[in-house]
Amino acid sequence: MSLLGEKVKGTKDWEGQMETLRDAGNVLKEQLPDIVPEEHTLRDLLTLQGMMTCHKKANGDRGASWYFGFHGQMSLTFDPENETLTLVHPEGRRMKEKWEHNRDVTKFFRKTSMGDCRAWLDRFLEHWKEILKTTASPTTATHTTRSRAIAVMPTACLLFVVFTYGVFTYGILC
Repeated sequence: MSLLGEKVKGTKDWEGQMETLRDAGNVLKEQLPDIVPEEHTLRDLLTLQGMMTCHKKANGDRGASWYFGFHGQMSLTFDPENETLTLVHPEGRRMKEKWEHNRDVTKFFRKTSMGDCRAWLDRFLEHWKEILKTTASPTTATHTTRSRAIAVMPTACLLFVVFTYGVFTYGILC
């Protein structure tokens, strides 16, 4: 686990995040019997995957997305800002139809991504800034000159969470 991961893992944020992600996994498990693709046979193992992302741009704008699929093939996306489900592969047709009529599911995904995920990203970024401050190497100058260097700051940060049958993977990219 990265330095950021180790620092965050010991916080209350981590506990709250894991609880919310378990809830998301349970929501998906409950949905599974009704959203199985038509082509699925009983002897095939069915793997439903979901990925939630939230990002913050350099200008402060934030956004979020959900991606769902079977066996690593993305089938459906959900844009929580405008509550739009978009079919990107025929396997996601049943999922889309079910969730268009079950607003509780999309409401849960919207709340999680627009509230929880954004808050997690903000807190991760706070930890990230602390780590950068404490790990930055000191600079020394032998003489004073005007620098033409430009400070490079992250232009965007992305928090992603992937879950497959109760196994969660998360990361942050800046």
